[in-house]
Amino acid sequence: MKTFVITLSKTFPRTHIHSGRETNFAHLLGNGLNLTEDGLKICRHKIHTVRTNLPLWEKRISEIQSGQAVLSIREWTGRPYGSPQKELARLTAADGVGVQALKLKDLMSSTVIDGEKVELPDLAAHDGLSFSDWYDWFRKVDLRQQWQLFTLQNSDMERQVTVEEVRNFLSASDRQFVKGGIRVSRVRFKRDEEGNCTDILLDYEQIVSETGENNAQEVQNDKTQTDPADTGKNPTKGL
Repeated sequence: MKTFVITLSKTFPRTHIHSGRETNFAHLLGNGLNLTEDGLKICRHKIHTVRTNLPLWEKRISEIQSGQAVLSIREWTGRPYGSPQKELARLTAADGVGVQALKLKDLMSSTVIDGEKVELPDLAAHDGLSFSDWYDWFRKVDLRQQWQLFTLQNSDMERQVTVEEVRNFLSASDRQFVKGGIRVSRVRFKRDEEGNCTDILLDYEQIVSETGENNAQEVQNDKTQTDPADTGKNPTKGL
């Protein structure tokens, strides 16, 4: 069976303002492939990648969707085109991989994908980047080329997830929280009678550096908050 390869950058390119810094795409891709829709709303993720040469990849994606090929998503282990590749995921027709035409008039205006208006900050977020980083990545490219979005998100979001996968995800997320200046000690999910998540409560502390400066950014998410009224006597049913 044919194998088509898409390679993600482990670090930002030399032309980027954050040249050499890790993109964290491998972790964000894992979020995109394994989280449910609710999880994607609160966690950074990568569910697509932007590439050129639409006609070529339309043909290749068609072969994948018909079961004649697979898509191997890889990461350079070092310098792009000068280091070995590590496979991050292997997607088949069952994984819902797809391709969509992308027309960018400029890097500040919204675009239309499959008839729906899409704001570029949202496009950047689904690409695993802040808008400023996404803008700096593409600011020197030729927008007249035939661009496309590769949809990498697994379409089978109802598959069973193991407890070990949950532990691994939380462990990786915790490392990112600590880097951002927040140390989480407990996470609780409030659910309605049908078991749907209605709120997420965090017990956390903000990490202060040796200079006395707060390294954490303010958490601005009405679904993510502390619960001072909780005494621990009535633990919320969670995972």
